[in-house]
Amino acid sequence: GQEYDGIMNYNESNPCDVNTDHQGAPDNDPRDPNNKDACPADTNPNCRAVSGGGGTGPDTDNDGLPDDIEALIFDQTKDTDGDGLHDGVGDNDSDGDGLLDGVEDKNANGTVETTGAPETWETDPRNPNSDNDGLSDGVEKRLGTNPNDADTDKDCIPDGKEVNGNAFSSFTGTDTNPTTPDSDGDGLCDGNNSATDFLTADGKTVTCRQGEDKNCDSIVNKDANTGRFLETDPRLSDTDGDGFDDRGEACAGSGICANIGQATDGPSGGACGNTLYDGRKMTGPTTTFYLFGLLALLNRIVVGRMRKKSSQV
Repeated sequence: GQEYDGIMNYNESNPCDVNTDHQGAPDNDPRDPNNKDACPADTNPNCRAVSGGGGTGPDTDNDGLPDDIEALIFDQTKDTDGDGLHDGVGDNDSDGDGLLDGVEDKNANGTVETTGAPETWETDPRNPNSDNDGLSDGVEKRLGTNPNDADTDKDCIPDGKEVNGNAFSSFTGTDTNPTTPDSDGDGLCDGNNSATDFLTADGKTVTCRQGEDKNCDSIVNKDANTGRFLETDPRLSDTDGDGFDDRGEACAGSGICANIGQATDGPSGGACGNTLYDGRKMTGPTTTFYLFGLLALLNRIVVGRMRKKSSQV
């Protein structure tokens, strides 16, 4: 006998669709490659969906939306996802985002509900990317981002840019995490927004200061003339690999985190070491003048002592 587990496998016909593969011949026709019996959805009481209004109706494509609701909200002359099936009654995922139409319109009332908390909103079965952030609704469900919020972690970088990488990916081969505002955990937010006790999907709270990718473009920007970094890398807690975290360096000695050069220049090296008494690196023009002044002072002391010793001979 036929297996029945409530799941339609690739080699089975849909008991709620008289023409599972939509190739012209009905399933019970010998010319159809499936050649399996199927019942007309409009006469089988087991193939009826419940609408948000409490009524029931045929559900030809078995997506959880009654045919009359689909006819109401879809332009059935369109094929949004380009799969050869018209939107609505004949296509159970009309926008091709990986979510059944009835999963997106959860209460099956033909309205995309966007009231209350964003995580309770419905997605639009006519639009594969309800929040227009560059990620399809189905991908966001799998990632744990909010398909109704273009910036799930509120760091100012859209979810799509955090995951799709742009120049971030080419820099170290990884992306930032769109579900937390501080991907590398260095105390600096990924973007130009600060966060206080942000609750992540796994129940953690994150607090961080703005910010690493200050213009929120998913690129670690450099000065076109000098090649020096203008931002720290939100994927690396220690951008320049000198042993000091980005927040400790970028925010050292100031109320704002603006010492980008100190956090991106790397160890200065040399016989005199590379840190000041408070752990900050000795880099930049100010440090250079400081070293030259110190050497000049030592030279004067040594020369003075030699002259004094010479005069006593």
